[in-house]
Amino acid sequence: MPSNRTLGTLLRHLIEHLDDAVEHRYRAAGFGYKPRYTPVVRALLDLHEASLRQIAHHAQITHSAVSQTIAQMGDSGLVETVQGTDARQHVVRLTSKANRMVPELRSIWLATNTAADRLDTELPYSLSSLLADTISTLEKRSFEERIRSEQEQLQNPEEIHVKHSKHPSRKRLSAKPAIRSILLTLTAYAAIHAACLGQNTSPTPMLDAATRRAVVQQMEADINSTYVFREMRPALVSMLEQAFKAGRYDVSDPNIFAEKVTEDLEAASHDGHLYLNSDPEQYAATIAPPRSDVGLDAYRRRLAIRTHSGLTKLEILPGNLRYLQVEAFHWTPVLTPAAYDDALKFLSDGDALILDLRENGGGNSDAVDYLARLLRPLAKRKPLYILVDAHVASAAEAISYGFQQEKLATIVGGTTYGAANNNKKLPIAPQFILSVSYNRPVNPISGTNWEGVGVVPDLKVPSTQALAAAELDAYRRLRSTPGLAAERAAEYTWAAVATDAQLHPVVIAATHLQTLAGDYGTISVRYADGALRLNRSDRPKWQKNLLLAPLSADDTFQVEGSEDLRLRFTKSGLDLLHGSEDEREPFTRSTVQR
Repeated sequence: MPSNRTLGTLLRHLIEHLDDAVEHRYRAAGFGYKPRYTPVVRALLDLHEASLRQIAHHAQITHSAVSQTIAQMGDSGLVETVQGTDARQHVVRLTSKANRMVPELRSIWLATNTAADRLDTELPYSLSSLLADTISTLEKRSFEERIRSEQEQLQNPEEIHVKHSKHPSRKRLSAKPAIRSILLTLTAYAAIHAACLGQNTSPTPMLDAATRRAVVQQMEADINSTYVFREMRPALVSMLEQAFKAGRYDVSDPNIFAEKVTEDLEAASHDGHLYLNSDPEQYAATIAPPRSDVGLDAYRRRLAIRTHSGLTKLEILPGNLRYLQVEAFHWTPVLTPAAYDDALKFLSDGDALILDLRENGGGNSDAVDYLARLLRPLAKRKPLYILVDAHVASAAEAISYGFQQEKLATIVGGTTYGAANNNKKLPIAPQFILSVSYNRPVNPISGTNWEGVGVVPDLKVPSTQALAAAELDAYRRLRSTPGLAAERAAEYTWAAVATDAQLHPVVIAATHLQTLAGDYGTISVRYADGALRLNRSDRPKWQKNLLLAPLSADDTFQVEGSEDLRLRFTKSGLDLLHGSEDEREPFTRSTVQR
């Protein structure tokens, strides 16, 4: 291996190989599954169902990491969110699809751990013991401190010479290249198990006792000076002090430290905006000069550019419903206003509007205020639906609650998180961000806000059904428009049939499906594996064996691959419907069936 490659480069290269190997085994099993899902899956297998914070605690990963992973798993149909025993609390559980994958997943996990164990036996030293000893030694004196010490010595060559001559052990250390091999192997060993568990393999600086003491003291000072509810400040400070003295925060991992502090703050305050995050990047940006290349403005600009300011999807749905998904409220001058301006121009041509805020945990108030100003005039002229779930919080709740109170929108989905108070994010060395509520907003219409109770939907449905429920209600409202043209009414009715079938799947008995199979001129309908499939001999470019999905009890089916093509069986044969009930192509059933 080339000698000019640094230890860090070698480690990263090795970890990439290991991560790729584990992910390849998931792909080989035919799963749309990522290694990072594993700690969440393991936690839910143990707990059956749990809140995000319970999952984070059980898996010993951060709340933000769990939230992002749950969002990805939800998109893949692996988890679902349901209401817990506490009306305010929502819990996550594995779907039937995920549970069907578990036996094969366990097999892959076992094989990965076994492969790591076999690697351990092939090496001339015990990796598990060496790993434990290395961590213990680094907790006493961090690797960063050791690097800093070496840097100071390298600045004075004479001092290095003297120290090396007095301490021959230094020469022995530098003369043993095996130390590099051992560190590489240790990292490989850790990376294999981390890949199996889906954990982040990036190195995390450890906290010593003095640093933990300083962090807690700074939190107490910030809460005393800033927290909105003055009467609660002494109790919160006392709680932190007692927990620290009791040893609750005696952990060296900053992520676990932040999780423990956050659990205590939320339990004592019931305030969704009072928490501690371990976020080195945001901490560095917050303490830097705001307009510098590494300052907060640059940090926000990077976030906005990478996510298009949080506007992640625009779509025209059947019936000319216009859909906008906003996954977070990021803000940077010029770019973000332009993104919202373009999005609102797109929405303005819709017959009804759908704003999807599911999984949106909030963000910059400038962004949500700008969207609200643009959206309000449209919402006064056209039906507006806002989709929400238990992960919607803060700024995303603000626009939902405000538009609901003004009767400008129909809120669809599940009750939101319940974080209303305005918050500041304060840096705490060496890498923390403390969120502290500094203001309690009061809605002029309700005289209160959504803190602790969340935004309660007007149409309460499971998160996964929120879009279809909004579409169906929009078609109903649009069809009732006075003076509506017959052609437009037919368009809404057509779209509503398919959407209703999503919400209320039609089940047709196999015995009845078998009676529908047969030949209808150039169309052949066959029954196989519990479903009907269509072939058309005079359309050679059509896909073969198109699935017919039931839409209604009158034997109407959606033809696979086209929203505008349906099939309805009649007494004499069948009709192909091309985008409308009036556009029919009839086919007579053959008297002789094959």
